[in-house]
Amino acid sequence: MAYAPTSYTPGTPRSLVPDQIAHLQEASLAITASLDMEEVLRRVVAAARALLRADAVVVFGLERSRSDFPVLASEGLSHESSSSGVYAQSVEAAVGKAVAEQHTVGIEDITAAPADLRRTVGFAGREGFRSVLAAPLTAHSTRLGALALYAHEPREWSRDDAALLSLFATQVAVALQNARLYERLNKRASDLQNLFEISHLLNAFVDREPLLTSVITRLAVWMGAKYGAVALVERGEAGEAELKLRAYYGFSPDYIERANRPGGISLDPHHPTGNGPASVCVRESRPCAVGDVFLDERFAPFRQYAVQAGYLSLVAVPLSGQGHMLGCFLLYFAQRRDFGQAELKLLGAVADGVSLALDRMELNERLVQDAVESRSHQATDRLKEEFVSTVSHELRTPLTIIKGYTDLLVNEQAGTINETQHKFLLGVQRNTTRLTELVSDLLDISRLEASTSRMRRDRVDVGRVVADACSEYERVAAERGVTIDCRCGVALPTVTGDAERIAQVVNNLLSNAVKYSPSGESVTLSSERQGAEVVVTVQDRGPGIPEDAQSRLFQRFYRVDSSPTRLVGGTGLGLAIAKAIVEQHGGRIWVQSKPGEGSVFGFALPLTPAKDSSNDMPPSRPQQTTPPENVLEDGERK
Repeated sequence: MAYAPTSYTPGTPRSLVPDQIAHLQEASLAITASLDMEEVLRRVVAAARALLRADAVVVFGLERSRSDFPVLASEGLSHESSSSGVYAQSVEAAVGKAVAEQHTVGIEDITAAPADLRRTVGFAGREGFRSVLAAPLTAHSTRLGALALYAHEPREWSRDDAALLSLFATQVAVALQNARLYERLNKRASDLQNLFEISHLLNAFVDREPLLTSVITRLAVWMGAKYGAVALVERGEAGEAELKLRAYYGFSPDYIERANRPGGISLDPHHPTGNGPASVCVRESRPCAVGDVFLDERFAPFRQYAVQAGYLSLVAVPLSGQGHMLGCFLLYFAQRRDFGQAELKLLGAVADGVSLALDRMELNERLVQDAVESRSHQATDRLKEEFVSTVSHELRTPLTIIKGYTDLLVNEQAGTINETQHKFLLGVQRNTTRLTELVSDLLDISRLEASTSRMRRDRVDVGRVVADACSEYERVAAERGVTIDCRCGVALPTVTGDAERIAQVVNNLLSNAVKYSPSGESVTLSSERQGAEVVVTVQDRGPGIPEDAQSRLFQRFYRVDSSPTRLVGGTGLGLAIAKAIVEQHGGRIWVQSKPGEGSVFGFALPLTPAKDSSNDMPPSRPQQTTPPENVLEDGERK
């Protein structure tokens, strides 16, 4: 009795009994009557067992990545063996030899085989089988596995048995190939349907978390995952980058709470949790798949989590936004799983859609926030301007009256007053004047910033404006022990603008320089042409201005020294008014300063275009170059 595997050359059997012919025809018809894989396999094992009167039939698949033969379907086996997993390949074993050599192979008596061969027959020995006949399943040069018959008694397989099984196996291979193609078509249709449903979800939500929860739930159900989660990049309390689970499927809230604790999923490769699949996926911007958590050594530090949650494989797919990583989504499977390139590309397509949706939501949030802030700022500014303008206007009349009566009393036009009364009235007069200046400045800045202040468009000789300012301020500067060094450019070209307003800017800058200069120092006022501009600068030797304060100098009411004990008075509006006037002339204004080294304020105005002529200008009024004084309703300047 033979004990080594015997190869049979396929051929036409010499003699088939009528029952065998009938069974072969019935079996061929049965297995091609359906395209459902499970139904095809069920019919295959039933037909094969009847065809060759075997005690058991097994259909083996072929897993190329590990050269194993998983059991696809069986009849006549115990439940333990039918679900035992794989049958190891060996060139001496019937199944392995049949697939390797592409011939039908039989073993007449397994028990008589050498010990090393008996170890390769897997469950056959456990089931008490003594004989096996295996034929390869091959369709269009594609190896699909093997079809094996088992008998409890030793059996001498004839060449007719082998040929009959080979013929049937050919039909089975075609049926399996058709069923597999049908499965692929169904899967592709299912994938397209699921992609369509997910794309619909991506456009159905305006809030982030409901969107992510719906997408990860749909994706997990589609892929057959036990768990799913979306992890987004966020900054921890110390500013370190971490991943936080912001949507999940299957996990308990307690598990999510533990994962979201500080340092739970770090992106730092030196952190204990910084080299898990999610961290690697986001850090390297690529999918990270673990087919078996107990075989992949990269996952060794995290196996305890897999044991606790009960999953065997997982995949992390990155979510990337406009130039930055948003996070990733993760799928966890209860069974071992190989992730092919086609599947990873499919998941990548889903990730791209989710990333675009997240970017869209972030953009919408920014637009809404900007719109709200803009409307809020505009409304606030409008209310402030209206309030300042209204209040300032309403204050002018009573202030004018108070000032008028005070002047009458000081000049003793309403009767004689004593020395003490005169002293008190002078204090009232000074403070009324200061309040009047503040009201005028408030009205001025409101009109300038609202562009309601009318500007003249005349030819202006800036050199003359600067020279007049020097003359007017020499007396004021001398009273403070300060000298003015005037360096006016000769024959400066003209600029187009309002002479009174330009003079107001020069006088504001010069007044500030004189006020902040120590006694015995000088202030330099100069004007010159620089390219297509006329530039005016005022340099003082005062205390200087800190760098962090310079950007705020031209804001309304801003004072570098805002303490109640500040030595230099003023409304804090002079520079803001100057800035508004210069900008309405198309110019620019600036400051250069260092603490302890004084300050240089300057402004530049564009030259009048050569094509302009005096005939193009509106009717001119006399240039006013005296220091800016506040106009009261009665026409008096102060």
